[in-house]
Amino acid sequence: MAAAASYGVGRHDRFVTPANKTQALRFVFTYEVTGVWAGALLRVSVALILISLHRAKIWHAILWCAVFVQLAAALGTTVCLFIQCRPLRAMWDVVPDARCWAPPRLHIYGFVYTGIGILTDVLFVIMPLPLVWRLRRPIRERLIIAFLLSLVLCATAAASVKLYYVRVIVLEGEQLRSLVVPTLWSRIEEIALNLSRLSCLILLNGGLQSVPLSVLIAVLVRTRWSSAHVSTNDARLLQVIVR
Repeated sequence: MAAAASYGVGRHDRFVTPANKTQALRFVFTYEVTGVWAGALLRVSVALILISLHRAKIWHAILWCAVFVQLAAALGTTVCLFIQCRPLRAMWDVVPDARCWAPPRLHIYGFVYTGIGILTDVLFVIMPLPLVWRLRRPIRERLIIAFLLSLVLCATAAASVKLYYVRVIVLEGEQLRSLVVPTLWSRIEEIALNLSRLSCLILLNGGLQSVPLSVLIAVLVRTRWSSAHVSTNDARLLQVIVR
């Protein structure tokens, strides 16, 4: 998206040359495709972590079903992105006699994909809650873990708001400038999903009763965003965490 911004995303259309607008929309299309898979794979990673928390067959069956549904939804949305205009370059360029889907048809697959994400997020919040309360940790720490789990719903809210802006603003009005708000909500969605992964990792290592929650969170965050260098103490603690 940074590349698209360098070509004019965020500016008024009248201040951007046609060539730059075409290049910006080309990058936006790439961003949309990768964004669909980023959200889906983040949810899949949460599901895979939750699968490790319980041995019940029904638990595994529900979560594996959620994984396959997410991947199928992402694949279907990707196909829709590639076939909604003929020729494809009409997505970012002015092409005479191009044929593209009408806005109502575009909204259908957007709402379907978002609806699947909402149901998956609610599932990821409800299923681990009994495990949270069985942790042998102070009530305050269990509440913090439950709060981190609930951040999945923030991702749901962000996806819903993003879809609203795509429908109301992007398809009506200044195209390049109106892309800023949906992009911001996409980032919020990804941050919320990453934080929910953090809570799942804490649950996965709930047996570390001697490790303070603040220390565990700090180590997981540092190794998630600064994997190039891990301190000796962090490495020792991680050896315990992954066992």
